[in-house]
Amino acid sequence: MGSTDPEAPGLVILESYGDVILNFADGRSSRLLVSSNMLSRASPVFRAMFTGGFAESQGLSSSSPREVSLPEDDPYATVLLCRIVHLKHNEVPKTIDIELLIQLTWLCDKYQCALAVQPWAMYWVTELLSHAAERTLQVEKLLLIAYELDLAEPFYKVAEALVREPSPDANVLHLLNIFQRDHSKLLETIKEQRLSLNRNLMGAFEHIMHPYLYYGFGDRSCQQEAVGQYFVALAGAGLYPPSEKLSQFTIPQIMHKLGSFKMQRSAECRCKNGVGCKGSTSDPTDIQSQLEKQLKIIDKNTKGLCLDCWNAERDTYDSESCRVRH
Repeated sequence: MGSTDPEAPGLVILESYGDVILNFADGRSSRLLVSSNMLSRASPVFRAMFTGGFAESQGLSSSSPREVSLPEDDPYATVLLCRIVHLKHNEVPKTIDIELLIQLTWLCDKYQCALAVQPWAMYWVTELLSHAAERTLQVEKLLLIAYELDLAEPFYKVAEALVREPSPDANVLHLLNIFQRDHSKLLETIKEQRLSLNRNLMGAFEHIMHPYLYYGFGDRSCQQEAVGQYFVALAGAGLYPPSEKLSQFTIPQIMHKLGSFKMQRSAECRCKNGVGCKGSTSDPTDIQSQLEKQLKIIDKNTKGLCLDCWNAERDTYDSESCRVRH
């Protein structure tokens, strides 16, 4: 590594009096004239590099900047990181694609400078999440990004979105090797919560038939017809068999489908008011509203995952340490 001419072509100047020039392995990307002081303030890794007696720290001068090679670093992510660190806020984009954000997150992990990027990353993750509906793989990527950058509120929201997503089988195992920490347990926990939600949904659709299956009826044919009508109505709403269909939709989508769910009392019904299919818990004409009520309860009780609770390995909210109330 040697000094270089700051007026050389292909040089992006982030600090006019910079004393370090960063270059990249591809040989095609522009080099960056930066301030070792600004980088050191944001990153203990850079601080050690520029003040700890390494070759990069020798003879630092704005009149003869020292060139530092970063062969492992993505050029575009490095430029973005340096713009943030050098407070070039007008040059930081309001939106970025998720692959660039992954590379930026990797740099923050490598150089231990997540704090400098957090304000921007909170906005980017929230924006990407709003456009990631039904793209589970992308949402899982956002979960790892929020975790690595210690974004408590986005992490909670992304985790909740993943739990509510209809497809729990997508994975980002190819990303697990990028970051130093093992995220397999985190992703498995999200999957377990999604499966628990599926069980709750299935339980609601099964329990609604209990009065017809287990309580006494004065008219057996009325009981049988109500059960048969139920499955026909589910099929008409696109929810049969529920063991398969409920896991394919979000709760709002299921609620929408219930709009076409219709059941009637049997024309041959001889049940008296208050008993049989005219009972308070077994009126077939009321099944739709009962299901909707149960779905609303399940929806309200479906939560995200608290980053602080996850890191502390606890299950309950702590008002002193949890940054997100839950």
